[in-house]
Amino acid sequence: MNGLVIEADPEKTKQLYSGAKSVAESCACADCRNFSLAADFFPGEVKELFGSLGIDPKKAAEVYLLNGENGENAQYGGFYHLCGRIINGGRNGDTIAFHRIAEGYFVGFTDDISLPEDDIPEPSLQMEIDFTVPWMTER
Repeated sequence: MNGLVIEADPEKTKQLYSGAKSVAESCACADCRNFSLAADFFPGEVKELFGSLGIDPKKAAEVYLLNGENGENAQYGGFYHLCGRIINGGRNGDTIAFHRIAEGYFVGFTDDISLPEDDIPEPSLQMEIDFTVPWMTER
């Protein structure tokens, strides 16, 4: 990821996710159910990134539909928390720098944590997402 350097602690992050609920367990709406189903079909590069950081892809801290009314695909925003810190390349000026992981899958990192868990260790980061996934559920 161009110029991005983060120091992650995947073992601490796995512990953080061990007791968390999946998106579909936290919210029963069609949008959240769809994201949770689609997580099983993320491209290999995306699964590899999540695995290397210790993040469970079904357990986003927040996920929301940006665009998906056309039926075949759905564009989601959201974020995940992880243990670690940004060494270099987290921002382009005042905005988060997004990096392409695979076609339709972009991530960015910030140390500004939204909706932090009560027991989130320090230092911690937030991985922002912009993912376009297939629509897989009934509305």
